[in-house]
Amino acid sequence: MRLLCLQAADDLLPLTMRQSYWQAVELTIATTTKRLRNLEIVSYNMHSFNQGHTVVNDMITNNNNNVDVFLLQEHWLTPSNLSLFDTNFPGYFSYGSSAMSKQLERGMLRGSPFGSVMILIKNALRTLTETIYCEERFAI
Repeated sequence: MRLLCLQAADDLLPLTMRQSYWQAVELTIATTTKRLRNLEIVSYNMHSFNQGHTVVNDMITNNNNNVDVFLLQEHWLTPSNLSLFDTNFPGYFSYGSSAMSKQLERGMLRGSPFGSVMILIKNALRTLTETIYCEERFAI
């Protein structure tokens, strides 16, 4: 879609500016494509934040911080505790949700906690990402 917009602006630029403009666009696309080819994504069921956050830290440490994106399920945190992701993983931008909101609105939590998703994206990739939709059971 961006390339279509650039094409419309192309006719308005002088020839020398057009050439340098397109070279910059091609360089940006090539750089982004090269970075995305080597993207490392990990999907992990935490079985609670308290149990799983050490495993995620170990994956970051043992892989020399090469994991770009974590797709985390079942962190079981309440909405007020989602900031624990920011605190424990400062090299990553986090977004997601808690599936426990409705359960907590009903009163005291009974039984085992359940659900919730979180996506951690390396801070260096933050400008290349966009949150499209976030619901209590999934995030895009």
